[in-house]
Amino acid sequence: MTQAEPPWLSHARAETGVRTFAPGASNPRITDYHQGTNIAGYDDKAAWCSSFVHWCLARCGVAGTGSALARSWLEWGQPLAEPRLGCIAVLTRGDPAGWRGHVGFFVARDGDRIRLLGGNQQDSVCEHDYAADTVLGYRWPPGDDDILFTTACTRVRRLRSGDAAAMHRIYGDADTMRFVGDGQPLTLARCEQWVAVTQANVERRGYGMCAVMPPDGDEVIGCCGLVHPGGQADAEIKYALHREHWGRGIAGEVASALVGYGLQQLALPRIVATVDPAHAVSQRVLLQAGLVRGDDRVNDDGSRTAVFSIDRNALRLRRAAPDDAAALSRLAMAAKAHWGYAAADLERWRGELGFGSDELARGRTWLAEWPDGRIDDPAVGRRGLAGVVALGGEGERLSLEHLWVAPRAIGRGVGRALLSLAAVQARARGANLIEIDADPNAEAFYLHCGARRIGATPAPAEGQPERARPLLELPLADG
Repeated sequence: MTQAEPPWLSHARAETGVRTFAPGASNPRITDYHQGTNIAGYDDKAAWCSSFVHWCLARCGVAGTGSALARSWLEWGQPLAEPRLGCIAVLTRGDPAGWRGHVGFFVARDGDRIRLLGGNQQDSVCEHDYAADTVLGYRWPPGDDDILFTTACTRVRRLRSGDAAAMHRIYGDADTMRFVGDGQPLTLARCEQWVAVTQANVERRGYGMCAVMPPDGDEVIGCCGLVHPGGQADAEIKYALHREHWGRGIAGEVASALVGYGLQQLALPRIVATVDPAHAVSQRVLLQAGLVRGDDRVNDDGSRTAVFSIDRNALRLRRAAPDDAAALSRLAMAAKAHWGYAAADLERWRGELGFGSDELARGRTWLAEWPDGRIDDPAVGRRGLAGVVALGGEGERLSLEHLWVAPRAIGRGVGRALLSLAAVQARARGANLIEIDADPNAEAFYLHCGARRIGATPAPAEGQPERARPLLELPLADG
């Protein structure tokens, strides 16, 4: 049976290789880890093992101690008599009665040694072995052990036997079932049977369908999961929400998080999705989650099914979060500097190139990243981060506020993927055109993607007195 890692451990693994810079320099990624602790803003020369644990948990909506002291975790959460994968291990350094310590995530035990994945281990994020007799305690987050992952608007947990009535509210609704299976609502008895089959599948595979709840309540508002219909090899994504929660962006949020859970924590090689070609909303949800549409499947009755898929190491597109602001600002500056502009011009443009947490909280910015960290651009400071796009404006004409690609990711299809996602999102908001105030170095890219030039704005730069920014329009096709 595949064992699912707790979600924070997946975030920790994705940071492997981040390390302290040599004296005279500081890794900005480690400064990111310090945010939310009592040493926010400190550089990478401050002890950062506790900050790293705090940062990983925060990615999953789990509050930490707020302290940079490793031993602060001894009073946090629930104590464990025996360690479990991903639990927090607190170690002593020197005198057990003193204040010095170390903290990381438990990975394995071998005799009198334990292995932790953590930060500030040999000055980096890595796995490292420690003596088991230095452990002061093992801790687990407070709350429900059934929670698999969280999003800004939901908590997702394992399905329980008592959830059949909640599932009937969803699958017993005729409108909900129009695009599901044979289109017929399910009876309560069928839902009870469905829950039992799901629990058996979870027992066998380690994953399956789950219950979706709001962040601050226990009401079940939907379900989602990864299944293998008919025993097919690839895991298939499924989700459904009660009609009261349609049109709020919850489906896209849950689908994106579910894809990340399957690819990163369950280490599934590939995830697929099938949808009625007429169901445009579901197709937008899948594209937002990073899946790509392939060839349609022709069914025995001649009807067609749209098939989407994503591979584990494929480029991932996700909505940016407020705590991505610093990394995205560095990426935009690095991308602009790649074109050879003078330092004075780059400094002059810093404000318009930057991202604020309030701006990201509006949900109009998406980033591209490779989960396997295949690019590592020092100027960006986050392994795997490849690009960013943002939309602005309202109505039928939206504006492309940002589209930047990390220098080491140029030529790998990142820009086209981000622009395609922006077009999908713009159409979903009722727009028929995107206005682009482009850098002259990017004009050829936009023209190749279907944009047309409508004018230019004088924008002289050092050594380029005739420089002008092209003004472009990208028409949005239907569908």
